[in-house]
Amino acid sequence: MVYISFGSEYFLSKEQIFEIAKAFELGGVNFIWVVRVPSDEKMIGIEDGFLIEFLERVNGKGLIVLRWAPQTKILAHLSVSGFVSHYGWSSIIEDVYFGIPIIAMPMKSEQSINAWLVVEAGVGVEVRREGDRLYMRERIAKAINMRAKKLSEKIKEKEEQEVNEAATELLKICTKKKQQV
Repeated sequence: MVYISFGSEYFLSKEQIFEIAKAFELGGVNFIWVVRVPSDEKMIGIEDGFLIEFLERVNGKGLIVLRWAPQTKILAHLSVSGFVSHYGWSSIIEDVYFGIPIIAMPMKSEQSINAWLVVEAGVGVEVRREGDRLYMRERIAKAINMRAKKLSEKIKEKEEQEVNEAATELLKICTKKKQQV
């Protein structure tokens, strides 16, 4: 499952919300998405036709949370395999603490540097904007799928390593038993 949140100080435009929704349709992954808009704008709600249709199209793979969610509790959950974020400093601290793979979509100021740091450290990927405008659905879906593929490869690699270690230990036990007989 992927968790998507852009913090408490940045609000996505309706166009960007639409592109992210389309990316999750393309990607086909399970998600929890915190959707926020400034209080002076009409709040996008589940009653919004687009979001109702979007949730129907993803067929139960996602959950949209309006305004706020307990981010640290979500990131602590074992089923979370990725975090799509603007990559403000608080999000980095929480994410690194829980060891969740990063999909960075910087929005302003220091966030581009933060995204560069996580990419250089090898713990994340950055989605590139289309010029200075929107993050496009294909790029978002590609980054999410790339992160999921890398995570899957690491899990398989770890499983293989653990199986090899277990086989080595079994061989040692069998050899030791054989020598005792």
